[in-house]
Amino acid sequence: MLTIWGFLFSPLLAVSREYPYYAYLGKTAEGRTTYSLHWAVERPSVGQTLLAFRVCTHHSELSQLDLFGIGFGPGVDHGLANWDIHMISLPLRTTLSDQLLSPVYMACYTDGAGVLHLRPQDRRTPGYEFELPNPDEMCFRFEREAISCSPHGYSIDDQTTHVIFFHRLHREISTPIRSIIKEPSWIARLLRPFNVKHRGLFDDHVNLTQLPHRFLQVQFIRSLQEDLEATYRQADHFDLTVKDVLIPPEDTTYWCKTAQLPHFTKKHHIIRYEGIIPETSRGLIHHMEVFLCVGSDPVRPFSGPCNSEQKPMGLRQCRNVIGAWAMGAVGLTLPKMAGIPIGGPDTSRNVVIEIHYNNPDKLVGEIDNSGIRFYVTSSLRPHDAGIMELGIVYSSRNAIPPGQSKFHLRGYCDSSCTSLGLPSNGIFVFASQLHTHGTGRRVVTYHLRNGKRLPDLNRDDHYYPHFQEIRLLPRPVHVQRGDVLVTQCTYDTSASHQVTFGGLDHSNEMCLNYIFYYPQSKLELCKSEVSQPELNEFLLSHITSGEDTTSVATVEDKFEAIDWMRQHMTDKLVKFYSQATIEMHCNSSGGTRILGSPVHVRPVPVPHRMLPVSLEKLIKCLTW
Repeated sequence: MLTIWGFLFSPLLAVSREYPYYAYLGKTAEGRTTYSLHWAVERPSVGQTLLAFRVCTHHSELSQLDLFGIGFGPGVDHGLANWDIHMISLPLRTTLSDQLLSPVYMACYTDGAGVLHLRPQDRRTPGYEFELPNPDEMCFRFEREAISCSPHGYSIDDQTTHVIFFHRLHREISTPIRSIIKEPSWIARLLRPFNVKHRGLFDDHVNLTQLPHRFLQVQFIRSLQEDLEATYRQADHFDLTVKDVLIPPEDTTYWCKTAQLPHFTKKHHIIRYEGIIPETSRGLIHHMEVFLCVGSDPVRPFSGPCNSEQKPMGLRQCRNVIGAWAMGAVGLTLPKMAGIPIGGPDTSRNVVIEIHYNNPDKLVGEIDNSGIRFYVTSSLRPHDAGIMELGIVYSSRNAIPPGQSKFHLRGYCDSSCTSLGLPSNGIFVFASQLHTHGTGRRVVTYHLRNGKRLPDLNRDDHYYPHFQEIRLLPRPVHVQRGDVLVTQCTYDTSASHQVTFGGLDHSNEMCLNYIFYYPQSKLELCKSEVSQPELNEFLLSHITSGEDTTSVATVEDKFEAIDWMRQHMTDKLVKFYSQATIEMHCNSSGGTRILGSPVHVRPVPVPHRMLPVSLEKLIKCLTW
């Protein structure tokens, strides 16, 4: 083994390793996925969680490949600055099987301009393995610790991780900007005897912004609960899929199809669901969801874009998520104590399948038949699983001014509501799905008891609105009567010039957490919005001087009559939202308010966490 300043020539890392998780991205003209990613997670009893990756690319000119890599970073909104990169560089060769092939493996990072720099080697620098499994496929493997203790590293947690794939061909080096890695020339001289010197290597800079690249969002470190339940293997199943959908040649399409559950004369429990992705659709399906509709009235058949004018109006009543899949997911198995109830007399069979197609290359003629498989049993579990909606009411009272990079809104499920709506022994939350629309960037649900902050119920500091899945929690969370659940969403409207209002349309915003729990309770919705009278008073007192107040009848009119580009006005709105009386929506099925629940309550302050995340990371790096 030869190690030189962050370069590692390594023997096989783990030839027999299995990679249970996978994700695909993009398609070539020949129908192969452009990139594929497989990974495994090891959780030792002592020390760091270890991640093992196998990264592959398919390309018709594989012998001309110069650079190929993967990176982990802060998100698409941050551009290509401050990414943690792992890549290989290949010498120019005449054939793919050239015996002089000596790939250089590099651990790098990008600076604020997206330029790659080699990362100094330390004891945590990963080893690599190079593969050529097929004539048109190239792969490399590496392992890394989840928490990076490098100054330029990126730590991977159990939240969303943003991933970048990139490559470059040799002929592209001759472009006006000769982009390659910045590093001292003495390294190039030192490596020259080992056949790793080739055109441009170490001479200039590689700027990631100038290379072909793709983004992907995944949850790498998943709940251990996924591995503990194998009870579904002998269960019956049914599939809900779309049929022969011609995927539009658009970057992003949300496709909706109405369907019906099988007719079960008696009650059944859903105990697991998983994605069904045909080989031809890999890399084009971003995520899928199945929503159960309220009521037993038939829903008009529909299959088309979700924003189509032909979409039936009644589909707005289809909001109870009973199954979901997203890139990297392997399915969700419910705890042995609970199942999602379906079937039996007087129950709804109507559902909507929603699929997010991701087609950045605008491929034409792609046909899809994807969907979700549900495993069911007639041997009922001890408890029905319930789904509760937390967060903010769909209301224009909850508005986000333009030009904001981090604007917070909070929705409350207060102690009076949980005291009245939960069973005497409380509930156990085992899964959660966070949800916003396009400007959402961070979502967290705080858990409070007697004024003290408990571990967060769920959190995603790297939230991406086009990547939504139901996630098993690391362990079931016990929510007792009298507990408070506060869901906070952080929005980025820096690219907007208008106020963004809460509401149902995709141009509006939402702030939700669908929690999956047992035993089922009468409380189905626990959300809030700011008091209407207090909001009216605030807005009218700050309308821009000279504006005709008689023309501002609606909440939207009042918001839009204020100049929000003045930052002090936004600061006043932030303070108002944090102090104003809130209107609680504490509802059972059918939207009826739970008897005795108060309408108006005061917002509950959330104590700061004991240790900042940055300090927690430092302590871990010092102790490992």
